[in-house]
Amino acid sequence: MEFEDCRIERTDRYVHVAFGRPRLVLSSAVLGGGLVTARRAVNLKVAANRGPDASGLKSPEQTLAGFCRDRGWDGPVVGMMTAASMDSFRSAVSGQGADRAAALVTAGLSNALRAGDPAGALPMAAGTINIIVLCAAALRPEAMVEAVQLAAEAKAAALMDLGVRSLATGALATGTGTDSLAVVQGPGPEARYCGKHLALGQAVARAVMDALTDSLKRCAGKGP
Repeated sequence: MEFEDCRIERTDRYVHVAFGRPRLVLSSAVLGGGLVTARRAVNLKVAANRGPDASGLKSPEQTLAGFCRDRGWDGPVVGMMTAASMDSFRSAVSGQGADRAAALVTAGLSNALRAGDPAGALPMAAGTINIIVLCAAALRPEAMVEAVQLAAEAKAAALMDLGVRSLATGALATGTGTDSLAVVQGPGPEARYCGKHLALGQAVARAVMDALTDSLKRCAGKGP
């Protein structure tokens, strides 16, 4: 699969997105998180009960970095982890021209929570929703923050539309306790804004909602 100049590969172990050239990425990823320039993004499946030294490495960052190094994936990496099955992977593209966005999603719900639930109400569990958003436009940092906001709102909307409940309180869930999200700048025209009144913002939200809804509907009951 390709989107703009990104090459996307999915196996039963990982989702790997190789950028045609270094891209600005804003993310909550465990490896390369924050606002960074990266060459690739990786979503790696790990065992649900993985201990800190299960891979011979002492941290998620080292595990991800070592995995990429072993495969010859050079350059700065934005890396996420999940115990959800890669069978949950779904993608969606929305919009046209520079106002296009793609969402790459893996999902599990064994850790479903609502924003504002009591901290520590549930032990940290394996289920997580990981989302990588690829944009055609070259989003400025302020537009990337808007895109993150919209992607998070779209995730919550998709969960609520499906009636997913917090395992802590029974209220409608808005995510899980271990979600990760990345927004990747595109090679196209510069975009300063990415809000709900713009076609680009609509594309980001729609792509996330479509991919996540498809993932949760098709993979319900098939693992964390």
